[in-house]
Amino acid sequence: MEKGGMLPRHVEDITQLLTLQVLEIYSHYMAVQEGSSPPCSLKFSPLSKKVAPVSVEEVLAPLELLYGKTFLSGVGIALHGEESVIRYVEGNISAAYDVPSGNVQSASDKEEEECRCTLTSRSLSTARYVYRVGEHILLSPYYCPCSAYAYQSVRRKKVWCCKHILALRICLALESAGVKQHNILIQIVDTKIFDDLLAEAMSEKEDFK
Repeated sequence: MEKGGMLPRHVEDITQLLTLQVLEIYSHYMAVQEGSSPPCSLKFSPLSKKVAPVSVEEVLAPLELLYGKTFLSGVGIALHGEESVIRYVEGNISAAYDVPSGNVQSASDKEEEECRCTLTSRSLSTARYVYRVGEHILLSPYYCPCSAYAYQSVRRKKVWCCKHILALRICLALESAGVKQHNILIQIVDTKIFDDLLAEAMSEKEDFK
């Protein structure tokens, strides 16, 4: 029985909570393996009596059970580069990367060399940004305009995410834990290009209403 609205009301809510918890444990596990976080930073539910996981497979096993082929596809995108993951950030390159302008490459050079860097938390809190995962523009890690998400999640309410959302969530979890990874390609774009990306996202969203 729910008390004070604290418990999830739908199955997809429970799935979302479990997914986010598993990704948090996974990202901290990877940080420990990399040496960027102490072993004591691994977090578990207060009700859990499990010891620290011994492998990536063990950490991610719950997600494979929950999502099946969607999980495998998401991992393929996030960890093996089967589809691109790009964060488009609107703004000045120098300001976004928090470095002197003389040390910043031109946008064309950066794209040609596929420069992948992590933006500072300060710049992300002040800049507008969207993601492209594969062929789709995601305005947030909570909604994808792909047909699979529109049908399975929006219409049938059977699942919480598609492979694109899951892949993005994996990348963001690793990034938030400070894990050095090159799965998100950063592209700084001007306002016109950014607005075009927003229009593309809204147009794709309308197609599945």
